[in-house]
Order: sequence, then structure tokens, then C-alpha cells
Amino acid sequence: MDERTRRRHERLKVAERIAERLNARDAEDKDARRVAALVARPELLGARERGTGGYLRRTITARRTSGERLTLYFHGRSRTLRVKVESCEPAREQRPLLLDEIRHYSGLIASCEGCARFYVKTDQRMTFCSKTCAARRRQRRHRARSPEALAAAAATWARLEAAKAR
Repeated sequence: MDERTRRRHERLKVAERIAERLNARDAEDKDARRVAALVARPELLGARERGTGGYLRRTITARRTSGERLTLYFHGRSRTLRVKVESCEPAREQRPLLLDEIRHYSGLIASCEGCARFYVKTDQRMTFCSKTCAARRRQRRHRARSPEALAAAAATWARLEAAKAR
């Protein structure tokens, strides 16, 4: 294994640990809860608040003693956590944050489109955490478009309603 591949595997291992921490949903891990909340569906802003409408983008920003301001946000199209680094006045003190760990793995940690779990995106084309999740989503989409599936669902609902009426 060459040096580049070895470094990539190490990055993926650390990103996997971060994804596990985000999926744990530990009540006492405030940093993980704040990061997981970024993935929640954004609020639709009306024309009054912004003037044009659009969606609210939640971010987490922290100043570091090194003179950097880190801004963590959820990129909706690729469904990944991204970090933007800007220069600013150095902070007087800092405590270790999950944001510092995610900073080095920007774009590697993603949220599954089907089940909303966090996973490591080994390929940029990945949108689901597993083959099972992708198949489940594909079946749902097919059922939603298929007229036969809609007729079968309507018949099932009619049978259930008739059973309830008895």
C-alpha cells in the first residue's frame, strides 16, 4: 500500500469515529447534538423576513486561539458537513470541540437520504449509507409512480376500512 492510500485509510477511520459519535445521540454530548441538528430540514423563510424568501441555513461558528473562525454548515445538495475557515481575532481561550475534528474531514461525513444516519462518504457519488437503504428508497419511488402499486394500495386500504367497520 503506498503512502497516499495509507493516509486516505487513516482519514476514513477517523471520519468513521466521528460519524459513530454523531449517530450515538448521547444526551450529554452537546457538540454532537448541535452538529446533528444542522441536518434537520431547514425552515422556509417568508418574503417578509428576508425580502425574497428562501431557506434558513443553520451554521455553527467558533473562534479559535490560532486566529481562525471555523464555520460548520450542512451542504444540502451533496448532503455533507462542510467547514469554512476564515481569519479573525484570536480567541482568549478555547475548549476542544467536535468542530475541530470535523474541520479536517470536511466533505467526508454525510447524512443518508433515506434514514438520516451519518456515514463516511468514501465515494463522492454516494447518497445512501448502505445498499439496503438505497434499495428501500428505490422501491418506495417505484411504488409511488406505478399505477398498479397505487391500485393495490387502494384495495388494501379498502379492505382495512371494511374490516374496521365490522
